[in-house]
Amino acid sequence: MVDDTDNCNHHPMNIRHGDTIFIGWKKSQEGWVKLNCDGAYKDTLELAGCGGLLRDSDGRWLTG
Repeated sequence: MVDDTDNCNHHPMNIRHGDTIFIGWKKSQEGWVKLNCDGAYKDTLELAGCGGLLRDSDGRWLTG
């Protein structure tokens, strides 16, 4: 997973409110299952959410 995000520019001055950042999905090794997950928190509403999904080595959705 670290390799998937290493090429992103994480400097806080380069991300403005409302920008969209696309991070691609990389195929896992044959026979492996990959878990992708994300979460968010809205401070002003004190709401949080998260989710995730599992995909096989061909990128097919398994569950989530």
